[in-house]
Amino acid sequence: MPREVQTAVQVANMALRIMQASPIESFDEETLTAQTVRMYYDVVLRKCLTHYPWAFCKKEGELSELPESPLSFWQYAYRLPADFVDLRGLYCSTYHSPITRPPGRNLRSRAEIPAYEIVDGNIVCCNYAPP
Repeated sequence: MPREVQTAVQVANMALRIMQASPIESFDEETLTAQTVRMYYDVVLRKCLTHYPWAFCKKEGELSELPESPLSFWQYAYRLPADFVDLRGLYCSTYHSPITRPPGRNLRSRAEIPAYEIVDGNIVCCNYAPP
C-alpha cells in the first residue's frame, strides 16, 4: 500500500512533536512557533535533500547557456533550474556518429565534466562548450 503524501505543515508538525512544541495549522500563523518554522523550513528541507541521493528528487535536464561567464577563469556559463537543490554531476551529452554506432540505433553517451563551479547558487561555470 502506498504511503500518504505529507504536506509541508504535516512534516513541520512531526518535527514540532519530537521537540514537544505545539503544532501549527499554517505557516502563515503569527505565533512564535509558526514564525520559527517559516524561518528554518526551507533551509532544513534543502539540507535534507542534499544529504542523501533521494530517488524521488533526482532529475536530469539540459541547461541553457548564458551569453558570458561571470568568472573570467571559466569560458562558459549555464543557468541552473529554478528548483535546483544540489548538483551530483555535470555531463556533456554526445551522440555517436552513424559510423561508430550499430545500424538502426541512436546511442547516446555522457561525458562527465570534471571541473566546474557554481556561482550564486543559480549559475554553473565550466570550460566545456554546449553539445
